[in-house]
Amino acid sequence: MIQSQVVILGTKGQLFLPLSIRTAAGLRAGARLTVTLEADGTLSVRPARGKLADFIEALDGAETPAPCDMDAAMLKTLKAMDDATHPR
Repeated sequence: MIQSQVVILGTKGQLFLPLSIRTAAGLRAGARLTVTLEADGTLSVRPARGKLADFIEALDGAETPAPCDMDAAMLKTLKAMDDATHPR
């Protein structure tokens, strides 16, 4: 479903998105948006994706996996690689 509404640009450049649009897009206060000016003058506003903060925010409330010891796993792998290339 495509939604379109007229909004007003505030005196300090603020753009107020209607609640129905924010809800449909899953946007909350503090959400990062990418605004693009196309060659034909069209403006597009999209949720910013691919940032670590967005990923962490998406995990908010998700079940936390059991911790693992990455340092130990990396050291074990590096030792195995070293042993394979430098036999003693």
